[in-house]
Amino acid sequence: MNLISRLDNIRNSITPLQSDILNYIWEYYKGSKGMHVSKNRLHHRFGASKVEASLKGIGYAVNLDSNQNIYRLLFFGLFFINDGKHAENLLVEYFEYLKALFNRNPDLDEISSDEVTKDLSLDFDRQMLLYNIVVLGSFSSSKSYDGWLSWHSSVPDDIDHFAEKDMISHVEEIIFKNYDPMMPVNSDEAGPYIMRKTLKQIPNYSIPVLSLQEAISRNNVEELNKHLMRLRGAINTDPELAIGSSKDLLETVCKVIMESSIGGTYDKNDDLPILLKRVQRELLIEPTSCGDKDADKVLKRTLSNLGQIVVGVGEVRNLVGTGHGKGMISSNISSAHSNFVVNAASTIATFLLELNNLKKN
Repeated sequence: MNLISRLDNIRNSITPLQSDILNYIWEYYKGSKGMHVSKNRLHHRFGASKVEASLKGIGYAVNLDSNQNIYRLLFFGLFFINDGKHAENLLVEYFEYLKALFNRNPDLDEISSDEVTKDLSLDFDRQMLLYNIVVLGSFSSSKSYDGWLSWHSSVPDDIDHFAEKDMISHVEEIIFKNYDPMMPVNSDEAGPYIMRKTLKQIPNYSIPVLSLQEAISRNNVEELNKHLMRLRGAINTDPELAIGSSKDLLETVCKVIMESSIGGTYDKNDDLPILLKRVQRELLIEPTSCGDKDADKVLKRTLSNLGQIVVGVGEVRNLVGTGHGKGMISSNISSAHSNFVVNAASTIATFLLELNNLKKN
């Protein structure tokens, strides 16, 4: 089934009220220059019960941030507003543009909104769409935002393979990468749902159930013990410190594994997603052929979700944790939220450390 038919099948299943709600969220965001519509405003416009009932089936497209009480479109949702087909075509055009730039300069590593706007002659509506595609998409490992509609982004991680790809098919893969029709709309429910789903998919490596402390003790690295002490001291008393320490823990775990296995082959400026990719390659847990097409798909999805959890921990830390100054929603973070982030980070850290031990032994 091609991209257009897959997207159109879902578009055709969306009710008129769902469509009106998605477009209202988008138009409010556009008109207010990046402000998200409040829960109360949206409920007042359409009726609280109608909104809640209508959005139950489209959690893949929209999210209710229960901390800030706002609704926001997700990446997938951009393709189901009135401008959805334009977003679809723009993503193809953007990737074709990057492919052409890469062909001229294989050392290209970053692109800016100013360059793209000029080269693609983007009007305001297309600037707005592309800004959200870049911000919400997961095809680049590093992004920064310099103001309204202004951004810098690393090129897609797989740009060296663009020449081999049919770009329409590749865009289909990107759009549907994390599509899940069962995704809850409310962020309080979505986080635990993603965690349960991901942990169920982790392949059985016959690793005994170990606590993070036991996994750390097997590696005998003092820095890891320091991170564990910070987590224990902060998890119920200082949620922001606990979240910041979770990301620091994962970064240190990745570096410890690389130093012990390949002599420290990493750049000091590597961010968490890049470190994870290097560790996955070192531990041979990258998606590779299992000899079974369906098994390959599950493994690729599982490892992609593992990466998304790591990226999510980093993003939460940047918003509310220590390390980048006071986060914009730091006053609302609770011990329940910090517990979730800490437990996610601890699970991944334990998993990676034990795989490393198995490989060494």
